[in-house]
Amino acid sequence: MPAASAERHWRLRRQPISWSRFMAMGIVWLAIGIVSVCLVASVVALAVRGWRRGPIDPSIPPAPTPQQRNRDQGAAAKRTIHGMLVDRLPHPRYHVHQHVKIPAAEGRPTVIIDHVVVSRFGVFAVHTVSWSGLLDGDPDAARWTQRIRTRSHVRDNPIPATRRAAARLAEFLDLAPGSVQAITCFEGHRVSFNKPMPPDVVRAAELLDDISSFERPVLDQETVDRIDQVVGEQSGNPDRWL
Repeated sequence: MPAASAERHWRLRRQPISWSRFMAMGIVWLAIGIVSVCLVASVVALAVRGWRRGPIDPSIPPAPTPQQRNRDQGAAAKRTIHGMLVDRLPHPRYHVHQHVKIPAAEGRPTVIIDHVVVSRFGVFAVHTVSWSGLLDGDPDAARWTQRIRTRSHVRDNPIPATRRAAARLAEFLDLAPGSVQAITCFEGHRVSFNKPMPPDVVRAAELLDDISSFERPVLDQETVDRIDQVVGEQSGNPDRWL
């Protein structure tokens, strides 16, 4: 009897251990089964999606790169500003030209000016910038920081380049230094500045008022006609912005 009692006690102690192992193995196999089902379902879903889309059409262009998107955005901004200048500045009081090319000279590179407005009240060189968001930087700094939500980008300050282009245009037209007004126009959506900007920096909504604020004639009509002809010969077409 003592031997039978000991054997029974041993078996009772072994039962919980065996049940625990069985449960552990069951959980492992259940997890493996769930993962397998998920993998099979994913493969089937991808296959069905590809079947619905059909074969890739080689005539469909690939998605644009960030550089292409920036270029397209800049071209659209320039077309918008040009259309606004043509439609809302009265002709022949103002003559509007686009994509004006100043040839290279004396080792200096060719300069392209987005828009040139010629009038008796002066000549205006307008550079269009399509940036948006918060722009952080001093007007004379070489670099600015553009912040859009949580992203930030380092950009070249466009103001000095616009001023240099205006000076080159004045020289090309045989005008006195400072005769061409440089205007850096920001066309981007919801653009704001973290630092005070000089008068030659405007938003798109302020551009017409800025040009119209020059009310004193500084050029005679003969000079205006000469400049208009010269600038017209150097201007391009909107396709150059694409």
